[in-house]
Amino acid sequence: MTEVFATLSGTGDATLAVPGHLDHIGVSVTTIPAGAGVMEATSPKRLMKVGWIAPCRLGSETSWPATVFCGTAKWVDFEREQVSYPAPGPYADRIRYHFEPGAVATLYVNQVVVPAVLNSALMPWDRTPAPIGQSGTGIVVGGGSLVVWLTYTVPTAKRLFLSSASVSLVRTATPSAAGTAVVRFKIGGVLFCEASLGTIVNVGPAKSELQGGGMIVPAATVVELSYQNSDTGGSVMVQGGWGGYLFDA
Repeated sequence: MTEVFATLSGTGDATLAVPGHLDHIGVSVTTIPAGAGVMEATSPKRLMKVGWIAPCRLGSETSWPATVFCGTAKWVDFEREQVSYPAPGPYADRIRYHFEPGAVATLYVNQVVVPAVLNSALMPWDRTPAPIGQSGTGIVVGGGSLVVWLTYTVPTAKRLFLSSASVSLVRTATPSAAGTAVVRFKIGGVLFCEASLGTIVNVGPAKSELQGGGMIVPAATVVELSYQNSDTGGSVMVQGGWGGYLFDA
């Protein structure tokens, strides 16, 4: 992208709307001061140092670091001049300039647009981790339809480091006719663990858990616990939960 700063004079700062790496700066001296000492009448006109420019990163500083300034300052030697920098060029949030009295110029600042990339320099536990999880226990009578029990959506610009998940069922009151009772844990609509009790009335407790270590879940993904009891009468105790850490993407 290119930013334009017109009719600059004296000493000041041209603040960039989008700080970044610079490709080149174009300088067009629109008014040459009297007595500037034009060395050639042909185009481009060679000038006798009517001013200088310096891409810099000031931030919260109150003065210009000498090492930064000396490494980037450039005298304006032509009526129309382009100052190029090796890619990706210096990172700057403004251009400092000085023009001699009577000189007026326009700056054209061209920036290298770098696409955003995943911050992979830090491990999850170095990206402001916060513990998070859901759990619940309840008695579910027979004859019910599928119920979405607990849900969580990973927020924008976050990731979930899921470390554990488990579900379990146990019949707490004998039904008159046993159907199938299930409790499920899904991530993004994909089933990861499920516990179920079949048509045998006196079957023991059923339990399932997510195994194999941690899992990183991206933003906007829905984590879900659901259950259903298709028995006729009776009841089952449903338990489920998951835990992990939420961290910056």
